Amino acid sequence: MRKILCALLGMLLAGTSWSATLPAGYTELEYIQSTGTQYIDTGIIPNGSTKVEMVAQANYSSDLRFFGAVAGSETPLYFAAGYSVSGKWNNMYNSTNNVVSNDVTGFLADKLEHKIVKDNVLSVDGNVLNTISVASFELPVSMYLFTVNDNENPGVLRPMLIKYAKIWNNNTLVRDFIPAKNSSGVIGMYDTVSGNFFTNAGTGTFTAGRELNPCRNLFDKDTVTNNYVINISNGNLYASSGNFASSYIAVTGGKKYTLNRTIQTATNGLAWFDSNKTYISGKKYDSNNGQTFEAPANAAFVRFSIYSSINGVQFEQGDTATNYVPYSAACHPVSCKNLFDSSAFNTDVGQNVTW
Repeated sequence: MRKILCALLGMLLAGTSWSATLPAGYTELEYIQSTGTQYIDTGIIPNGSTKVEMVAQANYSSDLRFFGAVAGSETPLYFAAGYSVSGKWNNMYNSTNNVVSNDVTGFLADKLEHKIVKDNVLSVDGNVLNTISVASFELPVSMYLFTVNDNENPGVLRPMLIKYAKIWNNNTLVRDFIPAKNSSGVIGMYDTVSGNFFTNAGTGTFTAGRELNPCRNLFDKDTVTNNYVINISNGNLYASSGNFASSYIAVTGGKKYTLNRTIQTATNGLAWFDSNKTYISGKKYDSNNGQTFEAPANAAFVRFSIYSSINGVQFEQGDTATNYVPYSAACHPVSCKNLFDSSAFNTDVGQNVTW
């Protein structure tokens, strides 16, 4: 009887494609990269309340715009961010084009992506670089990504990559761009707000980053234990107000896993367990910006502590923190064995169920 049930479950799950982010026919990418001739028209008219957040990388040293729009010539209106011909950051807002004292050397030196957040304030990796007084205005042209819309023409185009981009108007999210390719192999940005796929408005084609597993987030925030932490010395729970302890999460020994949010406190860290959920070892967090860990060879489960908030937390296999996707129960079907034995779980997404 159990084998019959197992076979039926296997047929039900076989070939099923689970996606927590994009609709059928789209594959999420780690990033899309321009060669210097591609850009995207967001269709959003920027105004005084517009805010943009993106993670991007550019190794070009001057005269570059990550996003924005410019209208007019003698007294132009701006909403854009990038850096100038002198290699200094630009904060462009309303009628002001501020060339910031901070140069871009640090931004380019590590060749890693960085988070850019801009409204009237320009911030990079959480550091405020420039502030312009809030104003009421609206440009007559839409905003571009990978360059600016300069009076209905693309501005200077430079090679860069973008991992994601979000746009708000009046505190309402109006674009949530995720790098993707469609079933025909066309590369662009899928907007989860409008449900539209935005493709290259320039020439040539974008370069695709690696394909991402839509079921990569292994952390289910609905299963945490509130006001407790994991004791990294023995794996036990103990009370700690304002903290959250994860449930047991299945892992593979010897593999690397990345937690996108870690806060260094006296108590926060993670603990590894074997297949019998017997404690193996633990580690305290040593970063405030996420951290990668290698599971011990005999590890089968992990538990970790989160401070303050569990929203947006992602735990995934690999050594890089990728764009956040919510945990989806459909992504992690229970194994056939688990129908009769609650101690075992199948964590291989898309794997046929076996007995």
